[in-house]
Amino acid sequence: NDKNIFEMINKLLTGNFYEATNLLANFKLINIPSSSILYLLKSKLILLKKCINMSKSGFTKKEIVNNKSLNIFYKEHFFFFKMLDIWTLNKIDECLFYLFKMELSCKSKKHLEYIFLNQLFLYIYFKTKI
Repeated sequence: NDKNIFEMINKLLTGNFYEATNLLANFKLINIPSSSILYLLKSKLILLKKCINMSKSGFTKKEIVNNKSLNIFYKEHFFFFKMLDIWTLNKIDECLFYLFKMELSCKSKKHLEYIFLNQLFLYIYFKTKI
C-alpha cells in the first residue's frame, strides 16, 4: 500500500490533482487511515525541501536524485526532476503548516478525515499552479 500512496503523492506534488484524488478515493474505499497518508506526504515534503536546499547550494538535479544520503528510489527520479521545477521552500513550508492543521482535524473528527484530505490535496494542487 505504501507504494500506491507514494504514487499518489508523486502525482499530487507534480500537479496531477485528478489522478491523485482518484487514488485517494480508492484508499477511502479500503479504509486506509489518514495518518498513514499524512505521514508519507509529510516525509516526501521534507525530502523535497532537502533537495531544494541542495539545488540552492549548486547541485544539479541529477546529482540531487543520485545522492545516497537522500535515498531517492530510481523510479522516482522523473517525479523529483519535475518537483524541483515546481516547488519552492516557501510553498513547502506553507503546505507543511496546512498539513499539520489537517492532521489535527483528521484526528479530532475521524469521520471527516477524507474530506480534510481532499481539502489538503486541493491546497497542495493550487500551490503547484502558482
